[in-house]
Amino acid sequence: MPNSRTAVLTAGLTGLALTLAGCTAPAEPVAPTAAAPSAATSVPEPTATPEPTASPEPTTSGSASAEQILDGNRQIHIHLVEPAGTLHVTEEGRLTIGPAPVDSGLLVLVPSGNGTHLIMTAATANGEPSCMGIRHNGISPLTVVAAACDARRGGQLFTIRPVGNTAGEPAYSISSRSAYLQRASSGELIAEELGDAPLRTTFRFDDQGVAPARPGE
Repeated sequence: MPNSRTAVLTAGLTGLALTLAGCTAPAEPVAPTAAAPSAATSVPEPTATPEPTASPEPTTSGSASAEQILDGNRQIHIHLVEPAGTLHVTEEGRLTIGPAPVDSGLLVLVPSGNGTHLIMTAATANGEPSCMGIRHNGISPLTVVAAACDARRGGQLFTIRPVGNTAGEPAYSISSRSAYLQRASSGELIAEELGDAPLRTTFRFDDQGVAPARPGE
C-alpha cells in the first residue's frame, strides 16, 4: 500500500529531524568586544609667562671734569655764579642771559690753540654749528653774537680762566682779548674792557652729556 508506506517514511524522517535538532547545542552569545582604549592625547603643559622686566631708568647727564669740558667733548650750560642766570642764544642770534636753561643754551667749548676756545652751539643750523663772537657797536657796549665759525677771527677766540670756587664749584672768567663777558646793569650780557675795574661776573659750567659730533668728525 503505497500511501501507508509513504506516511510511515515521512513520519520517520520527521522524527529523525527532531532528534538531530535536540542534539544541536545552542550557540553561545558572543560577548561584545570592548573597544580598545584610544591613546590618551598628550596636552602640553602651559608655558610660564615671563615676568615683565622693569624698563631701564633713563640715564641723566654726566658730571664731567673741568678738563673734559674744556677738551670740547661735552655740551654744557653756562651759568652766572651771581646773580643767577644762564646764557643762551636768542632767535636774533645774540648771546644773552635768561632765567633758566633752554635748548638754545647748549654750548661746547672747543680748543683753538694758544689757550683759547671757540664757544660753539651744540645745535646746528643747516648742518653747521655757530660760534660766538664779539661785535663792535660804535659807542654802545660790545655784545656777543652768533656767526659762522672761523678760528681766524680774533673776536671768536675766548680765554677761559679759573678764578676760584663758589659753593664748592670752580668759577671762571671768560674774555676775548681784553674784553670780559659781564652782566650789565640792564641785565643784558655785554663784553667790557675792565681796565682797573673789578671783575663782576663769573661763570660755572653745568655738564649736559657728550657733545654732538661736529662736521668733519
